[in-house]
Amino acid sequence: MSEMLDTIIVAVDQLEDLEQVISHTATLAIPLSASVVILGIIEKISGAGEQFTDPVIWNMTKSETQAELDRYANYLQEQGVETRLEIVEPATVETLLQFAESLRADLIVVAAPEEILTPLIRTILKHSTIPILLSRPGQAKSAFSNILVPLDGSQRAESSLTLATAFARAGNAQLHLVHVVQQSQTPRQIPLTSEDAELIQRLFERNVEEAKRYLEQVSARLACEVKSHVIVDGKVASSLHNLISQENIDLLILSAHGHSGEPQWPFGTIADNLINYSKVPIIVVQDLPALFVKQTVEPKRLHNGIGR
Repeated sequence: MSEMLDTIIVAVDQLEDLEQVISHTATLAIPLSASVVILGIIEKISGAGEQFTDPVIWNMTKSETQAELDRYANYLQEQGVETRLEIVEPATVETLLQFAESLRADLIVVAAPEEILTPLIRTILKHSTIPILLSRPGQAKSAFSNILVPLDGSQRAESSLTLATAFARAGNAQLHLVHVVQQSQTPRQIPLTSEDAELIQRLFERNVEEAKRYLEQVSARLACEVKSHVIVDGKVASSLHNLISQENIDLLILSAHGHSGEPQWPFGTIADNLINYSKVPIIVVQDLPALFVKQTVEPKRLHNGIGR
């Protein structure tokens, strides 16, 4: 991914979430001078039979959805954001991602609940090669001021740094880097000898020093304002949630996997916790996207001409 972000796609399947999603999109698109494509996802409404779709209800739903999307597309244009609206059929995750890739999109924005994600969003996160912004409920800020990137020393975790640096520079935000040092586990049923305790303490102190050195090295490579945090705690996820609150973090950016991430799982343990329970918007960079089974269905794109 280049440091410039040119195209942001807003994937909308629930109109009640649209205002929240558009607000977060504007917060990113305006300082980045990025163009926006609002992508309407309309699920077909079936009758008694699974194969039947009432054409009258279907056309009414599509017209109402497009009218509401038009309104928000016009709003973004009034903010100086180049915007257009498209509806893709059939409305599947694969066609959505095919469309995003055909536009060479740099970011996909979706609405996400405060807690457990819907199957639709989890599928997008699992398969997308494009970073995903999970827009959380609540009042969007006019700018992101504090951006947090958790790092564990792996190249996978560092895959989020290019995107984070671009956002920090465009919005004059402070970039926070954090590494959590876990205290060494010891046998619970066996009393420690003085030699054991000394060895554990030496290993712990060395890990802390290495963590500080690592964050200093990473910070030196980034062309933005950086604040580093080395946290000592046995509970990594809790430490990160606490730091988000203490430092007034308003955007979290992370890789889906760290050094211990397994390719058969869409997220690592820490990433999964943050994706589900973070109270702030979160961008997920999927470093190990799963492949779709090849299908022959091609997406049909309906243009309304906005922004053309």
